[in-house]
Amino acid sequence: MLSISEITAREQLYQFFASLFLKEPSREWLEGLIVITPYLKELFADEISFQEWDQLIDHYLKGSLKIEEIQQDFYDLFFVPTSGRYLPAVESIVLYNKLWGETEVELAKRYEQTKFIPEQLDIFPSIRQLRMSDHLGYELGYMAYLCNMETHSRMEIRQQIQGEEIEMLEDHLIPFVKRYAETFIPIASGTFYGLFVQLLEKFLETDRQMILTSEVNCYGE
Repeated sequence: MLSISEITAREQLYQFFASLFLKEPSREWLEGLIVITPYLKELFADEISFQEWDQLIDHYLKGSLKIEEIQQDFYDLFFVPTSGRYLPAVESIVLYNKLWGETEVELAKRYEQTKFIPEQLDIFPSIRQLRMSDHLGYELGYMAYLCNMETHSRMEIRQQIQGEEIEMLEDHLIPFVKRYAETFIPIASGTFYGLFVQLLEKFLETDRQMILTSEVNCYGE
């Protein structure tokens, strides 16, 4: 099984990724990105180039990129259909081209069964008003919630929780983000958000492998 420190690190990464899609960018938000950049490079530098990331941060620090421009990217990409860059981070839309379908209902039931209340997260008001259980930020927040549950559970319960995490990754997050990335990354080129989705796609597959490997090691022992 994964150690408590490994589970806690996973929880923090899921919280980080969830916040990217749930919160309006702010100066504090960007300062947090700057602080976490060395850690992200340590995890993903062999798989993803951080050149554009470093350039964007450098432009911000030098004043040539304003926080208002980053906020506009957030609005245009996720909320403004007339922007020409609009692609909402909602699983039903991305995979099935519809709203409030079976996927949304299924995820709402998962959340209810585990007492996860996504509306209690720190969320941009427009997202809270939509109440879409299959919003990417909610799904990532749910994974963080499951990780937190693991750290406070007995071994046999932790195995059940990890089973739920694998289902979320294999049935929802990995296919969702893979399809989303295909369209979103070109649209979001030159923004932080295109880079976020690249990182997220790599992280989800890495996390899946980590869980599966820990199960093999557990049963092997």
